[in-house]
Amino acid sequence: MAYTPQYFDVKHIYCAREYRGMAKLEAERLARLPDPAEQRHGLIIPVVFRGADRLPPEISRRRQFEPFDSFQLSDPAMPMHPKFEPRVREIAEYITGRCDAFEALADDLCCDCDRFALPAEDEVRPWVESLRTRSLPFPRV
Repeated sequence: MAYTPQYFDVKHIYCAREYRGMAKLEAERLARLPDPAEQRHGLIIPVVFRGADRLPPEISRRRQFEPFDSFQLSDPAMPMHPKFEPRVREIAEYITGRCDAFEALADDLCCDCDRFALPAEDEVRPWVESLRTRSLPFPRV
């Protein structure tokens, strides 16, 4: 998840629908892991490009997230920053660990993927609006 404060914009709800869809898939997939300790390691890794202080508490308190807001995204030398490569490597290693946990399953995790659909706007909008009231200093538009 590539996060900026506009990710959960009530007027442009697509990213919020995407997040809620990912969260639903995550819950279904984690439930298939037999080890409860493995079920605590999430599958959604927010990479925060701006607004780490505005990340909704539901995410900042519950998920591992990577604050990349110290990097200038417009800087072509961003990948050369001495802290960039180690942080990307950490994320990659975490993802590899998640893949390894699921590879041990006999289940095909994508067996129902052709039936997946993002949640409807009407379903997600109240959730986004509740984030805006609970997580100040989330900007009000």
